Amino acid sequence: MPATDQSQSHGGMGPWASITGEDVYRAVKAYADTHPRLAGEERQVAQGNDARLHARRCWGLPKEQRDEVEALRKKALRPDDGL
Repeated sequence: MPATDQSQSHGGMGPWASITGEDVYRAVKAYADTHPRLAGEERQVAQGNDARLHARRCWGLPKEQRDEVEALRKKALRPDDGL
């Protein structure tokens, strides 16, 4: 029986195919809540763009509130038909 290639059975991404940005947020948040002592590049990464991205995506809010924010964001980006 031939061995199966994991990358083929998961759409080319291996076991990571089903991980979402929200999953990453929860893992990073759980780690940050342990208040690790970070220095140098590790500290910059922890406080950098990824944290801001997660905040902009509202992943810290309950699902219902995230959906409401997303609906408002889409409404704000729609062109005004009255002009």
